[in-house]
Amino acid sequence: HDALPIYGLENLYLHECGITDISPLAECDYISDLNLSHNNIVDISPLARIRSLYYITLRYNNITDISVLKECTGIYYINLRHNHISDISIFKELGNSLSRLFLEYNDIADFSPLRKLNLVASDINQYTDKYRLR
Repeated sequence: HDALPIYGLENLYLHECGITDISPLAECDYISDLNLSHNNIVDISPLARIRSLYYITLRYNNITDISVLKECTGIYYINLRHNHISDISIFKELGNSLSRLFLEYNDIADFSPLRKLNLVASDINQYTDKYRLR
């Protein structure tokens, strides 16, 4: 049977719930604050429809592909620590709203897509000199 649409949900915190499938979130029109940390999520493509995301925390999952986040042009805070991400090229396409970005403990080799970001807080400072981000 079809899932019912989820209305009126602004903040969703499902921390350490053993979640693997977030496809029901594709029915959400509006979520501004999403925390799905410490789960077993691989596919975050259902988030493409939620253009209202402002804070997103997906640390400690099994995510490799974050390309869907390029649809979230108003996002302010992203925490993707402890995943399996290697390609961060989407950060070239995000708007100027992104101010806080946390990517430690991933498989990232090329940090150059972060060059033009004006971050207020991040954990990528250790790469600043090595990759001449500033």
